Amino acid sequence: MKRKSKAPKLDGRSTGRFHLIPTLVDVVRCFPKHEVLARFNVDEILDMVPSEDSGNYGLKASVETDFGTIYVSIASKKLLTFKQSTICASCNARGSYFLLLRNPHAKGRASLELFTEDDKLLTRDHIMPRSLGGSNDMSNSQTMCLTCNSKKGSKVPGH
Repeated sequence: MKRKSKAPKLDGRSTGRFHLIPTLVDVVRCFPKHEVLARFNVDEILDMVPSEDSGNYGLKASVETDFGTIYVSIASKKLLTFKQSTICASCNARGSYFLLLRNPHAKGRASLELFTEDDKLLTRDHIMPRSLGGSNDMSNSQTMCLTCNSKKGSKVPGH
Protein backbone atom coordinates (compact mmCIF):
# COMPACT_ATOMS: atom_id res chain seq x y z
CA MET A 1 0.00 0.00 0.00
CA LYS A 2 1.37 3.41 -0.99
CA ARG A 3 1.73 5.96 1.78
CA LYS A 4 0.20 9.33 1.14
CA SER A 5 2.36 12.40 1.59
CA LYS A 6 1.49 14.50 4.63
CA ALA A 7 1.85 17.70 2.60
CA PRO A 8 -1.13 18.66 0.48
CA LYS A 9 -0.75 18.61 -3.28
CA LEU A 10 -1.71 21.69 -5.27
CA ASP A 11 -4.58 20.73 -7.48
CA GLY A 12 -6.91 23.68 -7.08
CA ARG A 13 -9.13 22.02 -4.48
CA SER A 14 -9.31 22.59 -0.76
CA THR A 15 -6.54 20.48 0.75
CA GLY A 16 -7.48 19.56 4.29
CA ARG A 17 -6.75 22.43 6.63
CA PHE A 18 -5.21 24.48 3.79
CA HIS A 19 -8.08 26.36 2.21
CA LEU A 20 -6.53 28.03 -0.83
CA ILE A 21 -9.48 30.23 -1.76
CA PRO A 22 -10.46 29.60 -5.42
CA THR A 23 -8.34 27.63 -7.87
CA LEU A 24 -4.80 28.93 -7.97
CA VAL A 25 -4.49 28.81 -11.74
CA ASP A 26 -0.95 30.25 -11.89
CA VAL A 27 0.29 27.86 -9.21
CA VAL A 28 -1.18 24.80 -10.85
CA ARG A 29 0.26 25.83 -14.21
CA CYS A 30 3.71 26.93 -12.98
CA PHE A 31 4.19 24.57 -10.04
CA PRO A 32 2.13 21.47 -10.91
CA LYS A 33 3.84 18.99 -8.59
CA HIS A 34 4.72 21.32 -5.74
CA GLU A 35 3.38 20.92 -2.24
CA VAL A 36 2.02 23.84 -0.25
CA LEU A 37 3.82 23.90 3.08
CA ALA A 38 2.54 27.17 4.53
CA ARG A 39 0.93 30.51 3.82
CA PHE A 40 2.35 33.77 5.19
CA ASN A 41 1.28 37.39 5.06
CA VAL A 42 3.57 39.67 3.08
CA ASP A 43 5.09 41.49 6.07
CA GLU A 44 6.06 38.24 7.82
CA ILE A 45 8.35 37.34 4.93
CA LEU A 46 9.57 40.76 3.79
CA ASP A 47 10.64 41.62 7.35
CA MET A 48 13.18 38.75 7.07
CA VAL A 49 14.53 39.87 3.66
CA PRO A 50 17.67 42.03 3.80
CA SER A 51 17.05 45.68 2.97
CA GLU A 52 19.74 45.78 0.27
CA ASP A 53 21.53 43.49 -2.14
CA SER A 54 24.56 42.22 -0.23
CA GLY A 55 25.31 39.49 -2.73
CA ASN A 56 24.70 36.86 -0.02
CA TYR A 57 22.21 34.78 -2.01
CA GLY A 58 22.74 31.72 0.18
CA LEU A 59 21.27 33.44 3.24
CA LYS A 60 18.50 31.28 4.67
CA ALA A 61 15.92 31.71 7.39
CA SER A 62 13.94 29.11 9.24
CA VAL A 63 10.16 29.22 8.99
CA GLU A 64 7.78 27.17 11.06
CA THR A 65 5.17 25.09 9.27
CA ASP A 66 2.82 22.27 10.21
CA PHE A 67 5.47 20.01 8.65
CA GLY A 68 8.28 21.26 10.90
CA THR A 69 10.98 23.85 10.47
CA ILE A 70 11.85 24.60 6.85
CA TYR A 71 14.94 26.56 5.79
CA VAL A 72 14.34 28.85 2.85
CA SER A 73 16.43 31.39 0.95
CA ILE A 74 15.49 34.95 1.90
CA ALA A 75 18.15 36.90 0.01
CA SER A 76 17.21 36.00 -3.55
CA LYS A 77 16.95 38.74 -6.14
CA LYS A 78 13.27 37.86 -6.49
CA LEU A 79 12.58 38.55 -2.80
CA LEU A 80 14.78 41.67 -2.86
CA THR A 81 12.65 42.91 -5.79
CA PHE A 82 9.49 42.26 -3.79
CA LYS A 83 11.01 44.15 -0.86
CA GLN A 84 11.26 47.19 -3.18
CA SER A 85 7.65 46.78 -4.33
CA THR A 86 4.89 44.20 -4.12
CA ILE A 87 2.86 45.90 -6.86
CA CYS A 88 2.87 44.89 -10.55
CA ALA A 89 4.57 47.68 -12.52
CA SER A 90 2.04 47.25 -15.34
CA CYS A 91 -1.44 46.47 -13.94
CA ASN A 92 -0.91 47.55 -10.28
CA ALA A 93 -1.93 44.15 -8.88
CA ARG A 94 -0.75 44.05 -5.24
CA GLY A 95 0.89 41.08 -3.55
CA SER A 96 -1.11 39.93 -0.53
CA TYR A 97 0.36 36.59 0.59
CA PHE A 98 3.30 34.22 0.17
CA LEU A 99 3.05 30.49 -0.28
CA LEU A 100 5.95 28.31 0.77
CA LEU A 101 6.13 25.65 -1.95
CA ARG A 102 8.28 22.54 -2.12
CA ASN A 103 9.17 20.59 -5.23
CA PRO A 104 9.38 16.95 -4.12
CA HIS A 105 11.52 16.15 -7.20
CA ALA A 106 14.19 18.81 -6.52
CA LYS A 107 15.72 17.43 -3.32
CA GLY A 108 12.83 18.88 -1.32
CA ARG A 109 13.92 22.51 -1.75
CA ALA A 110 11.29 25.06 -0.79
CA SER A 111 10.68 28.50 -2.26
CA LEU A 112 8.53 31.48 -1.39
CA GLU A 113 6.16 32.70 -4.10
CA LEU A 114 4.13 35.92 -3.90
CA PHE A 115 0.45 36.05 -4.93
CA THR A 116 -2.20 38.72 -5.22
CA GLU A 117 -5.53 38.55 -3.43
CA ASP A 118 -7.07 37.09 -6.61
CA ASP A 119 -4.26 34.49 -6.81
CA LYS A 120 -2.06 35.97 -9.56
CA LEU A 121 1.59 34.97 -9.30
CA LEU A 122 4.01 37.92 -9.02
CA THR A 123 7.45 37.64 -10.62
CA ARG A 124 10.72 39.52 -10.94
CA ASP A 125 11.01 41.22 -14.32
CA HIS A 126 14.12 42.63 -15.99
CA ILE A 127 13.13 46.15 -17.10
CA MET A 128 15.68 46.03 -19.94
CA PRO A 129 15.53 42.37 -20.99
CA ARG A 130 18.68 40.32 -20.49
CA SER A 131 18.34 39.12 -24.09
CA LEU A 132 18.76 42.75 -25.21
CA GLY A 133 21.79 43.46 -23.02
CA GLY A 134 20.05 44.32 -19.75
CA SER A 135 21.92 43.63 -16.54
CA ASN A 136 20.95 41.29 -13.73
CA ASP A 137 21.41 44.13 -11.21
CA MET A 138 18.65 45.10 -8.82
CA SER A 139 18.43 48.49 -10.57
CA ASN A 140 17.11 46.59 -13.63
CA SER A 141 14.43 44.72 -11.64
CA GLN A 142 10.74 45.36 -11.11
CA THR A 143 7.76 43.39 -9.86
CA MET A 144 5.27 42.17 -12.47
CA CYS A 145 2.45 39.67 -12.37
CA LEU A 146 2.99 36.60 -14.52
CA THR A 147 0.40 37.74 -17.07
CA CYS A 148 1.97 41.19 -17.60
CA ASN A 149 5.49 39.76 -17.58
CA SER A 150 4.50 37.22 -20.25
CA LYS A 151 2.92 39.95 -22.40
CA LYS A 152 6.04 42.14 -22.06
CA GLY A 153 8.37 39.31 -23.00
CA SER A 154 11.69 40.56 -24.38
CA LYS A 155 10.39 43.99 -25.32
CA VAL A 156 11.94 47.27 -24.23
CA PRO A 157 9.52 49.35 -22.15
CA GLY A 158 7.90 52.19 -24.10
CA HIS A 159 8.72 50.76 -27.52
